[in-house]
Amino acid sequence: MTSSMLASSNISYKITSLEPCPENYDFPYCPNLIIHTGYLNTLAPDQSFDLIFSNHVLEHMQCSHGDELSLHRNLLKDDGYIVFIVPTAYPASEELLFSDHLYTFTQQAMNLLLNKYSLNLFSSSKAGWDQFSAIYIANKKIASHCQSECDQLESFPNLASLLESRLELSNKWSHSPDDFCNKVDGTKDVVMFGAGEYAQLIQSFYPEVYELVDFHVVTSLAGARDFPKPVKALSNVKLQNVQCIVGARKSAMPAIVKLIKEKGGIPLLPPAFE
Repeated sequence: MTSSMLASSNISYKITSLEPCPENYDFPYCPNLIIHTGYLNTLAPDQSFDLIFSNHVLEHMQCSHGDELSLHRNLLKDDGYIVFIVPTAYPASEELLFSDHLYTFTQQAMNLLLNKYSLNLFSSSKAGWDQFSAIYIANKKIASHCQSECDQLESFPNLASLLESRLELSNKWSHSPDDFCNKVDGTKDVVMFGAGEYAQLIQSFYPEVYELVDFHVVTSLAGARDFPKPVKALSNVKLQNVQCIVGARKSAMPAIVKLIKEKGGIPLLPPAFE
């Protein structure tokens, strides 16, 4: 979806979209966009790119980061750049609890990882749209253009306080599953509003509650993840007197709760967000 929006924004861009698991989304036709189903190692080795955009990929990888970064470097032009967007290691957030997030990254860790595979950390910043995501821009380690804006690496917080904040986060989600179950009226219909990572959190931490869910409801099927329960568009369902468990990030909850009430539904928030 990101590549489709980028291709539509400027017809002069020539974009190759690499997606091993295409989302449930009908991409509009763009003459400057090639959608390739597969992984980096399935691209032709003689291809090269001015910019490689890796949006929340590294944290999911079960294979060696070294293999992946070597492929990135081989596909990058000598004067090109790689933009990595990944979860930050701190402050502690729900990103740490997502079942498919295997890693978080400090600036020091990213710098060491890139250097190991002849890449240079050119710049580092927090994402302006998400305080829990970091943007790391890398280029090839070539003497002629190896200048970096990262002259000084950020200071790492006290490890004890970092561990304490992570335990506090885990405990927040682990406590009172029975209380959450008791809030759900088993005699009424139950749906999950959301079909993303926060819905997965509820599925993982409150399995007894998830068993009561009939299906997921989303405002758009674009980007919906796979779940054992059906995922339906809001436009095709009625929520009158239906209990709606809100599976979304906290910042989005007020708008979702308002929408559920407008549709006559009964919003239920997980204890961690109350």
